[in-house]
Amino acid sequence: MVLMNLPEGFGGSLNIEVTEPLLSISLNEYATPTSQLESITFEGNTFDGEDIHEVTEEQLAETAFDHPEINLVWQPAPGRDYLVCHRDAPNGTHFTLQDIVDTIVGAETLFRPHSEWFGGIDTSHTFFEGFTQHGEHTFSIFWGS
Repeated sequence: MVLMNLPEGFGGSLNIEVTEPLLSISLNEYATPTSQLESITFEGNTFDGEDIHEVTEEQLAETAFDHPEINLVWQPAPGRDYLVCHRDAPNGTHFTLQDIVDTIVGAETLFRPHSEWFGGIDTSHTFFEGFTQHGEHTFSIFWGS
């Protein structure tokens, strides 16, 4: 099985923009039920145990997944069908870290409109905590808040 090879301490967060201002409850912000997704970006970083660092251009160019294709999957709710974001490696052989970041953004652009948190799109669970592997080239993303 081919494993993901992310930089040591790799993490980051999504920035999710929606069409209406977010509302607050306790420490959570959430989108209104009528909000629509406008855009998603991902800002990656690494943590060395003491400090957070920006991901370098060199790290973004390194091979992160040595396989010609990848599937990112997400299940909106128990009993519902999985959504699948399939990508072929841009160079035909493997994915760089930048390619993986781009794939995450593409997948979340597909998945997030189907999410629900306090009745609207989930804008709260945005901290990348890793991948769970489900097969040779199939992964789900674990998001924290």
